[in-house]
Amino acid sequence: MSVRALSVFLLFWSKCHCQDVLNDVLGEIIPFGRAATDESSTTSDPREAFIQAISDTQNVIEDEIKPFANFDREPQAPAPTPAPPQEPKYPDYQDQGNAPNIFEPPSQDISRLNVDEFGNPLGDIHSTDTTRYELGVGGDPDELKCPRNWERYKGSCYKFTRSPSIRWDLAREHCQQFKHDDSDKADLASIDTFEEHRFITEYLNNHDPQHRRWYISTRQESKDQWVNQGDGTQMLNLQEYFLDSNEWGELEQADYKKDHLVYAFSLKNRRWGFQPVFGHEDYLYICEVPIEEVRYLINDDRTAAYGQPLGDPRYIPMGPYFVRQPNHTVFDLSRRQIVNDVSLLCIAQGWPTPIYEWHKEVYINDTLQEVKVEPLNDSRLTVSGGQLIIHRPDQTVDKGTYFCTAGNRFGKIRSKSVSLAFGFIGEFILRRSSEIGNENWGKAIKCDAPHHYPDVRYYWAREYFPNFVEEDRRIMVSHDGYIYFTALENIDRGNYSCNVQSTVSNIGRNGPFFEINVQPHPNHQQLRFPQNFPKSFPEAPVAGEEVRLECIAFGYPVPHYNWTRINSQLPRGSYITNYNRVLIIPRVRVEDQGEYSCGAKNDNVHISATVTLSIQSRPVFTIPIGDRFFDENDEVVWTCEAFGIPDVQYSWLRNGKPFLADKSSLAPEDRDRYTIKDNILKIKQVQKDRDEGMYQCRARNDLDTRYSSGQLKVLMIPPTFSKHPLEEKTYAAEQGNVTLSCKPEAAPRPNITWYHQGNRIGSGGKRIIYPSGSLLLTTLTAAESGQYDCEATNKYGTDRSSGHLQVKKGPSFKGPSATKPTPRLISTKGERVELRCAAEADDILDRAYYWRLNGFILQFVEDYEEMRLLELKNAGGSRVSSEIDQLAFKPLDSHTEMFSSSLYTAQNNINKGTGDFQKFRRGIRDGYMMIDNISIAEAGTYECAVETVVGTIFATSEVIVHSPPGPPGGVTAVNMGNTSCTVAWTDGAFYGLRIETYRIEARTDHNDTWRVLEDGVEGQEIDYQGRRSRIDGRRQYRIEGKLTPWAAYQFRVAAYNDLGIGEWSEPSPQYKTRPGRPMKNVQNIRTGEGGRTGDMIVMWDPLSKEYQNAPGIYYKVYYKRSDEISFKEVKSLRSLGNIHSHTIRIEDRFYYTKYLVRVQVFNDKCIDTEGCEGPMSEEVEILSAEDLPQVAPTTVGARPSNSTAIRVKWTPIPNVREKVRGKLIGHRIKYWRQDLNEVTESQYVLSRSTLPTALIIGLQPNTYYWVRVMAYNSAGPGPESERFLERTFKLRPQKPPTAVQVYGINPSTIKVTWRYVAPTVQEEPLTGYQVRVWESDKDISQANDTTIYIGTYNFKLEAIITDLSPGKTYFLRVLAFSQGGEGKMSSPAWKFQMGDPARLNASPVLSKVSLFSAIIIPLFLWRLV
Repeated sequence: MSVRALSVFLLFWSKCHCQDVLNDVLGEIIPFGRAATDESSTTSDPREAFIQAISDTQNVIEDEIKPFANFDREPQAPAPTPAPPQEPKYPDYQDQGNAPNIFEPPSQDISRLNVDEFGNPLGDIHSTDTTRYELGVGGDPDELKCPRNWERYKGSCYKFTRSPSIRWDLAREHCQQFKHDDSDKADLASIDTFEEHRFITEYLNNHDPQHRRWYISTRQESKDQWVNQGDGTQMLNLQEYFLDSNEWGELEQADYKKDHLVYAFSLKNRRWGFQPVFGHEDYLYICEVPIEEVRYLINDDRTAAYGQPLGDPRYIPMGPYFVRQPNHTVFDLSRRQIVNDVSLLCIAQGWPTPIYEWHKEVYINDTLQEVKVEPLNDSRLTVSGGQLIIHRPDQTVDKGTYFCTAGNRFGKIRSKSVSLAFGFIGEFILRRSSEIGNENWGKAIKCDAPHHYPDVRYYWAREYFPNFVEEDRRIMVSHDGYIYFTALENIDRGNYSCNVQSTVSNIGRNGPFFEINVQPHPNHQQLRFPQNFPKSFPEAPVAGEEVRLECIAFGYPVPHYNWTRINSQLPRGSYITNYNRVLIIPRVRVEDQGEYSCGAKNDNVHISATVTLSIQSRPVFTIPIGDRFFDENDEVVWTCEAFGIPDVQYSWLRNGKPFLADKSSLAPEDRDRYTIKDNILKIKQVQKDRDEGMYQCRARNDLDTRYSSGQLKVLMIPPTFSKHPLEEKTYAAEQGNVTLSCKPEAAPRPNITWYHQGNRIGSGGKRIIYPSGSLLLTTLTAAESGQYDCEATNKYGTDRSSGHLQVKKGPSFKGPSATKPTPRLISTKGERVELRCAAEADDILDRAYYWRLNGFILQFVEDYEEMRLLELKNAGGSRVSSEIDQLAFKPLDSHTEMFSSSLYTAQNNINKGTGDFQKFRRGIRDGYMMIDNISIAEAGTYECAVETVVGTIFATSEVIVHSPPGPPGGVTAVNMGNTSCTVAWTDGAFYGLRIETYRIEARTDHNDTWRVLEDGVEGQEIDYQGRRSRIDGRRQYRIEGKLTPWAAYQFRVAAYNDLGIGEWSEPSPQYKTRPGRPMKNVQNIRTGEGGRTGDMIVMWDPLSKEYQNAPGIYYKVYYKRSDEISFKEVKSLRSLGNIHSHTIRIEDRFYYTKYLVRVQVFNDKCIDTEGCEGPMSEEVEILSAEDLPQVAPTTVGARPSNSTAIRVKWTPIPNVREKVRGKLIGHRIKYWRQDLNEVTESQYVLSRSTLPTALIIGLQPNTYYWVRVMAYNSAGPGPESERFLERTFKLRPQKPPTAVQVYGINPSTIKVTWRYVAPTVQEEPLTGYQVRVWESDKDISQANDTTIYIGTYNFKLEAIITDLSPGKTYFLRVLAFSQGGEGKMSSPAWKFQMGDPARLNASPVLSKVSLFSAIIIPLFLWRLV
């Protein structure tokens, strides 16, 4: 655009006063924001100002942005970036008058490079409009869906029929029963794409752990040509999913005779695939129906309350249904004296209240018939509600099978049949022969239990009852009553008895005792399993029962056991017990069946055996029939499905009686209306008077029979809007869409007519009326506002409902108070970024703002904190009083926040993001958001959403974050020397600015601390590495003389740019430097401790591996006396290796003599015999070993310290080398009682002090002791001194002071009194008393003592304690003391609190009572209990 054209353009728009449009145009021309106007310019022509602004901005762009021609090459260096200001990017404005206008979008920093995180130049923003609208989409709320228990994939619904297993042709007939019209396409599933095949296999993986086979419609028309019979398509490109027939032992060449396909699971390939079959086998099957053809099967919106007035749901008219079925019951005959009745209970609900009847199943003329239980015919029988009570039950009459029925005016249903049995335990045989076994051989002994019902538990007793046999690794009591001995021992000899107890009561029987004799045997038994072990209890387990797998082996030594499952893991919830011999599965499942292996192992051999677990299952309804509500003349298709092993057989009942057992009994017009195909019941043209009632699907196998009940009700209801009227007010946005739902209750389905402002409207143009009755209005304007009426009509009546539609202006970013997010925002890591978003809408509409980052909803930290506090306060264990509420629940700061990541929410789920938690905060206006300390993790596309009731408006802002470089990758090292190497790496992410220099650090296997090798260096670009071609961004740097030889190094690299140092790379693999000669001396050469006379022990700190530089480290020691000229050399210590000390033999006369010592270091790269000079240490002065002291202390004396201690004093020996012969460490005091032998009864006190005094404690009172003193050094003690005799004092006071009383004098002073302590003749005379006071929150060791001496002129049995702190609580005790020591303290301690001085200043005028309270009684005293 030329300058003249721009001038004309500006003049035109200025006359039109189109300032907003002008700003947008300028924003496109000048990408950095508004052109700055020079206020000092005197240019009067606006065209010249505009041209000048364009020119200035172009210069800035050319200076600041230099696009990269090819990013595969190294980026060009950007222009120097001025240092960021020290003040924060968003200062706190104290003067609100100078604050920026928050209603204006933030200005762009024009000095920031216009590049993305990877350094790529960003193009100009030619379109700043990122606005997206969602102003209501409308549509049919009753969208197509599949019936309950069907699975949807694309445009079809699939039913995986788990029962019954039938032939291919019958399976196809069953699927075709779902046709509503002859033209419908319901059939076996047709598989023609890989995606459909994957859908089928994923479902089977999740829902068929038994890996059964499933029919589909595919059939082989000719060799390898498979055609789907359901839709006529050919199966193509799925040949690789056909399975090998020989996996199941079938001949592969015979597959061409198998013209049908099933889904089968290959254990070898661990996947589902296609398997050809003949078609006459019984398998499960998969039905497929187009989704638009199954609408007639869906009536989930109709329940028993459909068409009924609102009210208590308990009184809605409905047929009966069982909430509790009767249970199998056993009557314990042994408890007849206690309980002499038995009851069976069933409970049903419905309205009117169901009426119950009980029936018993009996065989009459070999035909099973149902006989009604009549309490009027037998006084022992009572029927109360659903409970049948039998008094004085008789086994011959009452034993059998019962069921109950429940019925009301809608029909009758029957319960499952349950048995009433009688439990008993017979008597044991009175005598039993003895058992004989061989030592170290196994033995199994049968319980020989009496007849019983039901099961019993077994217990074995030894010698007497109830001395039960304890199981251990040798002995086990099996579930069937056998007792097993893995290897008999002599200790097993004895008398044994088997005892049983009923599982339904505590009644049992005790068997006779018999002898088990163990005879010796020359050999032991080899390990083997007895009697078909391992075995399962029960042998034919049923799903839901507890299964016990037992394993025991005979043989010696006694083995250890373990259980495993072949080709699988042990079942979930199972556990191993009884010394690993028993595997228990508490509630076995069908998928737990398989082969289980038990292993037994001793020191000689390992054996194993398997048991196959086959699980049966009672019928369990996977698809119950449920209640169904239809219009008259509708078609009913009722499906029930049950799982069971063995397979389930189906039959149907109506009102408790078999249905269609004989079609000839039906009226001729009804015979063709009913069709039953196993578990599918189909009724055509359903009639209210003929077909209503209670229906049941009966599923039966050899284990049990179960019933699923449902009510069939034919509805005739006039339309009513009482439950679902039109919304009174509906809001919609201009240019948006809205759907008005019309859902009256009516049967048959009504015809819907819509009216607008009283005028009938039809479907067409902007209005669409769906078959469900809903009205869709599109492209709304104000003209569509007004009243809408929905009129529903059927043959039974008409009803109408009204509602108002108000079309309002939706949210918009246009307007004086609206702010649209900046399309692009570039920031630097660590800055505080503000994103602004504000929309305008109709005043009646509320606006809600939320932000998304890359599709995830952001949660503000304020919202999370509020939610966290609310959850804590409402938690059951966090009920706190209001007094501590503010202390218990404080907001988390950045240091105590339990989450280290920001919280994003997506679809109302809170997810952790990658940023810091305290990042996203609310701004000063709704819709504004602050991002604190922004990082790369917070870069991305931010979307602001403004939501109103009529629609939502969206706008995005791309936030680009410039940062120090990312971590380099692929750090390696090559050309390793002993002190140098070359480090190579690949540059990490640029994050906006070019990498300038690098920092290289390393650590070794000797030291985990990272050490800087090079800093601020430039990496050299690598063109070729070996024969490999150049890798973009691959760099290297040579490190010279900074490594340690013979060390394993790891390197890491970080890069610098203008924003600072970036993240560190991952540590490189370890690289070893070559060995070299030692470079460092040993340190801390010192005199070694110990040694005998004539030894000189030299110690030093050996070189750590970090400084050895090569293997084979060793040392050489040189020494001389201070007065000698040359050093003496110790022979090579190479054979000793890396030692830390060495002992040198010298003449005995040079005891405790100073020597100068040096140590030299060598290794395999520097050997002393080859002339290598290793590093030599500095000369260090050390001392040779000491000798025993030669003289004894003199003038030894002693004085008693108290009744149990004596203090000894003496004259020390001269501290000269010839006397001490080393360094004096201390003295050794020898003492013994006068009446004891010195040689055998002496004791010693070691005083590690050179002072001529010591204290001997732990002596007996009033007793004489002899003492001697010896000096000692590190070589040992010297000669003993002369002995000295001294007596200890008598006992200390043995009684505490009594009658201790404390009186307050003022708020800081107390008076203490007590009674005199009279000493006995065994005690020393009293010297005085001590009052011990300490603060209640401190220990007694910190107490203050007040001493009162006896014999003073003013002596009294009292003490004044001052300087106490007002208001504090104290403890106090009193004791007597003498020369014998301190006596016992008074007990218990006094606890008192000093008076509060504030009471003295509480009022300017004190009454007599208050004065007395404040001064005379300033403290409260109480005794400790």
